[in-house]
Parts: sequence; C-alpha cells; structure tokens
Amino acid sequence: MQRNGTRFALLLVAVVAVAGWTVGKGKKWYDEEPYEEWSEKEVQQMLAKSPWVQTHVYMASAGGGVITGAAQNSSRGLNRSGQIDPETRHFLRFQWFSARPMRMALARMALAANSQIDRQGLNQFATEAMPDAVIALVLDSNPPGSRMLRIIQRSLQEMTFEQASEETFLQTRGQKVPLKDYRPPEGDGTGAKFIFPRTLDDGKPLLDPAGKDVRFQAHLRIASRGGNESLRVRLKYKFKDMQFKGQLEY
Repeated sequence: MQRNGTRFALLLVAVVAVAGWTVGKGKKWYDEEPYEEWSEKEVQQMLAKSPWVQTHVYMASAGGGVITGAAQNSSRGLNRSGQIDPETRHFLRFQWFSARPMRMALARMALAANSQIDRQGLNQFATEAMPDAVIALVLDSNPPGSRMLRIIQRSLQEMTFEQASEETFLQTRGQKVPLKDYRPPEGDGTGAKFIFPRTLDDGKPLLDPAGKDVRFQAHLRIASRGGNESLRVRLKYKFKDMQFKGQLEY
C-alpha cells in the first residue's frame, strides 16, 4: 500500500470521532457533489454508516477486563475503576479505506481543519486509485476516552503481520483471499490497515461486480493483564450498495 497522502491524514487526529452521529437517508450525495462541498453531516455519514463501513460493537469481560469474542452485539465496557460500565459503548469500525468515497470524506475533514492545505496533494490522496484493497480498523467509544480502546490500540500497534494474518481473510465467490500485509496504526487517525491484493493470482479482480457480497473475517488477539483474549469479527459488505458513480468501488 502506498503511503502517499499520509501527511494529510495526520491532520485528522483531533477530529476523527464518529460515535453517536445521526444519519439521514437522503440521496447519494457522493455521486453528485464534489467532496470539497460535502457537509459535516455527509462526512459523518460516510465514515460511520456508509456501505463501505461495518461496525463491530463489543463489551469487556468482567473477569479480566478484556474483550470477548462473543460480545459483538453488546454495548458494555469498563469504567475507570475497572468495573463493567453499562453506559459505555465501544465500536470497531472496519472501513474500506481504499474506496475513494472514504478517502474523500477524510480529505474533506482535513480541508475543513486547514483551508491552506496543499489542494493538489489532498486531491491526489482522495481520488487516485490504490494498488491494493485496504480495510482500516478505526476505534471509537461513546462517551469517548475509554480505557478499553487504549488496550486494543496498543494491541494493534504491537501486532505483527504473522499474528494479523491468522484466520484473517476476505471471502468472495466461494474463495478465501489471505491477508497480503498489515500496517499498525500510525497515529494519523486512520487506524490499522488490513491489506489485500486487488488482483488475484489468476489475473481476475479481487471483487467481481457480478457477485453479491464480500465477507471479511478477522481474529484479533487483545493483550491484557489477564493474558491474551480473542476477538472474532465476521462482517459482510454488499456490492449493490458499494457503488460509486455506477461502478463497484473498493
């Protein structure tokens, strides 16, 4: 995965916070409006509730203060005293970072934060096709500042490619596509990166527009004082929704 545009993403650290945003139905503005004109609400919707995003909600276990794999449909976490806090919701947002609408939303945020930013470089980051398919994992909580998120963030930063590739794959057309590379979070607000080849060994594209969906599965190990715990994620993205200007976009 190319690193072009990273300096623009660095501007997003203070403003990437998508939990709790409301989403309106509306039209597909991203097919009609230049990203420079997207509203804050449209940017928020793209990053949190668009077809290129799936959110995994989890809770912390009462015993070790860690995440459990069976907790994806719960909304509980730990408070500062280390006890279960039913008021805290934790989110793992798996975003198709390589999809242009996702990077356009990030570029719009950077532009809003700094109107003097290099427009040419920003536009390159937002609109150029990426050589690989990339799914980013962005962490969030409501209310923000959860201790559990710091635990997961540290685990993602320390995770190696060998660890990340265990049971992590895309599945489409009945074929499992293994992880090509893994990039830990770099402090730019765009999360950890799970990288897959855009072209398969047989020369076919990763995703066939004639297909229906692609499934993403990951097995993450979260380190804590009680030892490593597992978090299994199984998500599905539908092709009929992942459309940008009339074409499958990923």
